[in-house]
Amino acid sequence: MNVVNPYCSRCGAPLESDCDFCPACGTAKAHGSQASAPTREPHAWLQTPAGSTAPANSGSLVQSPPQPQIQYVPYAVQAPVPIQNATTESGLPVTVRTMGIVALSLTLVGLVPCLGWLNYFNFAFSFVTFVLAIVAIASARSDAARTSAILGLVFVLIANVIGVFRLILGGGCL
Repeated sequence: MNVVNPYCSRCGAPLESDCDFCPACGTAKAHGSQASAPTREPHAWLQTPAGSTAPANSGSLVQSPPQPQIQYVPYAVQAPVPIQNATTESGLPVTVRTMGIVALSLTLVGLVPCLGWLNYFNFAFSFVTFVLAIVAIASARSDAARTSAILGLVFVLIANVIGVFRLILGGGCL
């Protein structure tokens, strides 16, 4: 009777019955009259870790295949590199620029006949925007923020000049 060894004679890896070579190390399958235990120690990662106990049936004649141990490989994870010269704007300067655009838009709507009264509302809105623009220009930390605040201030000043001209032409109410 020709019995095939279910484990590799070199590395101890389990072998399938239809293969002629060990899938782990490539050694030819040993054909013998009886099954034998592996002749070499299993790989270091398959051995029982130091400080742990061997299985209870380690003294028996029938050995079960060694259970693989999970190994964690630490590796360094690099933090994302910050984008240099990013032009992301936020905060008060952008708010002032947006308010300047709104003030200019209200002034343009106020040019329509019978809507000149919107300029009175626009003057109050422009005053708040003007104060915020001065604060934003004084506290700007970058040229982009300062430019954004100045742009909002210019929009408000243009809106007020057009609004005053429109109210003078309309007699103050239309």
